[in-house]
Amino acid sequence: MPNTGKVMHRFTLYAQPALWAVLVVYGCTGVVELPKSTRDQAIDDNSEIIESPTPTDGRALQPVTATAQPLRRLTHEQWIKAVHSTLNLPDLPDFGYQNLENDRGDTFIFGQDPSTLQVTYNLFSDYQAKADEIARYITDSPQRTTTLLNGVITRDRVQKLVTDMGYRAYRRPLTTNEINAHMAVFDESVENPVGLYNHTPEQEGLSVVIQAIFQSPYFIYLNVPNTNINDPVRLTAHELATKLSYFLWGEDPDEQLHSLADSGTLVEHQVLDEQAVRLMNDERFDDLMVRFHDAVLGGGQWFPDANLQLAAEQERRLFVTDQVQNGGSWKDMLLATYTYANSELAEIYGVAGSFSSDVFERIDLSNSERRGVLTQVGFLSGVASRPVPRGVWISERMVCNTIGAPADVAPPAEIPPATGRRELWEAFTEQPETDCASCHSNLINPFGFVFESYDDHGRYRTHYGAAYSNVAINTAVDDLLIDGSLHHAENAAELAEVIANNWVGNRCYASQLVELSMGRFAVPSDDGLVDHLAALVAEGRSIRELVRYIIQSKSFRYHQSTEQRDI
Repeated sequence: MPNTGKVMHRFTLYAQPALWAVLVVYGCTGVVELPKSTRDQAIDDNSEIIESPTPTDGRALQPVTATAQPLRRLTHEQWIKAVHSTLNLPDLPDFGYQNLENDRGDTFIFGQDPSTLQVTYNLFSDYQAKADEIARYITDSPQRTTTLLNGVITRDRVQKLVTDMGYRAYRRPLTTNEINAHMAVFDESVENPVGLYNHTPEQEGLSVVIQAIFQSPYFIYLNVPNTNINDPVRLTAHELATKLSYFLWGEDPDEQLHSLADSGTLVEHQVLDEQAVRLMNDERFDDLMVRFHDAVLGGGQWFPDANLQLAAEQERRLFVTDQVQNGGSWKDMLLATYTYANSELAEIYGVAGSFSSDVFERIDLSNSERRGVLTQVGFLSGVASRPVPRGVWISERMVCNTIGAPADVAPPAEIPPATGRRELWEAFTEQPETDCASCHSNLINPFGFVFESYDDHGRYRTHYGAAYSNVAINTAVDDLLIDGSLHHAENAAELAEVIANNWVGNRCYASQLVELSMGRFAVPSDDGLVDHLAALVAEGRSIRELVRYIIQSKSFRYHQSTEQRDI
């Protein structure tokens, strides 16, 4: 086996071991800032490119402020996209990125909670192995090496590669010292080769340079802390380009964003808004919005069969994309009277006509017992057919109720006779003065009971089946607990109305959109931005307007450090 110890040791010394030690040991949750001298310190007002809301109920909105930005490691999916964009070569493999140590960010609605996306020692070893694999993929092939360098290996070409590929990898221009450091690694390898993989000294030097780039914290993280700053500071143009692109596309900035960052004009409100609109007109934004609303609305967990799941996923993709790209709002999503269906879904919705299995058509549901996305098959069948899982999802994700863990108690010894499934669940979970009743009676069950008129495939029904003696279904509830008050709904359509016209329902959606934009859970310093977005939701502003408002806000364009770190 080739001796790789010297090369790995050489690279480890190069790759700023003090920085890496902190990142690995402390879990990479610090606040990211660059030196004050590189930034505009003035906090300017939110641009009126998107008109600020004016609450009609006289509600006072908290001011929008700069907010903390924790250190964000790339998810594994983002990592492989960044590898591809950095190398910028055709027909690249995925380098087995699925075999990296499992991400642990799934507790966050979009799988990128910085507090759980840590660089463990195992993952650090995985990154080393993958960097070596990527470098060998290039240097083992004379054709790929020539394509990457635009010629054979020479010091000048490697330095140009460091400058150009390093820019794409670190999402900013490299400093002269950084370029020199990379070239020092190349020179050391050429002058003192160790016979790595039987490569020539020049191949070995190029290999180690590539490894250095792909193991650098400036590649693996979207921001790297290198100073202590306690005052609000504006993002540099390159940081803003990265934050914008990862918010709207989930991947590295493209050449146009890089160009505007290089010129510094991206920080101008109008230019930033134009770029936000450009990115939102791209299919990558459509994909991200579908995935975001999948996370908010649920789906994919409980489908009774694979064909129904595929149909429901396509229905939601078409519906969400139509809403987002054509000026739809969150209220529109909740209250829409149309959807998209193929033959299988049309049968479930009870819509007559000629449909095929592979073509989806827009259908009108205004005369049915349905209203909006919550009565589409994707939610009704995908989240669960039982009232408790449906109720928990709606309560937590639609109105942001906090529900504690189930009580560790035995079920009731005796359950009164029940005539229907709803009555059975009430008897089982709502017996007076029990631990279960404290949550089920108004935080869980009523949010699920309103959906009892839909079976596990999402078909509408008025009676339970033979297992419950075909008794009539009662969906009316009086005890929906939202923001400390109890609300009434006759059915799922009325629940959608309640959520759409409730401040907490609006704020819950706004909070999750802010979390997506920041790549972390909401924190108290987000409250002003969440308030303003909730007011925009209440006014029926489009989802695209909400996104543009976030991007123009101080919260998005500035950092506010909340802790000091010595790196």
